[in-house]
Amino acid sequence: MDTATWVSLGVNGLLGLVAFFGGLWVNGLKEAQKRVDAEVAALREKVAEGCVRRDDYLLMRTEMLERLKAIEDKLDRLIGGGKS
Repeated sequence: MDTATWVSLGVNGLLGLVAFFGGLWVNGLKEAQKRVDAEVAALREKVAEGCVRRDDYLLMRTEMLERLKAIEDKLDRLIGGGKS
C-alpha cells in the first residue's frame, strides 16, 4: 500500500472515531435536556400551586376592599349610636 492509501485510511478512521464520540456526546446532551425539561415542568407546577393569576388577585382585592368598607361603615354606625 502506498502513502495515499494509509493517509486516507487514517483520516477515515479518525473521522469514524470523531463521529462515534460525537454521537455519544450528543446522546448525553439529549438526556441532560430531558432531565432539565422534567425539572422545569416540576418547578412550573410548584410555582402554579403557590401563585395567583393577576386577574384573580385583582378580583379578590376588590372584594376584600368592599368587605372592609362595609365593616368600616358598620363600625361608624355603631360608634354614632345607630343600629346595625
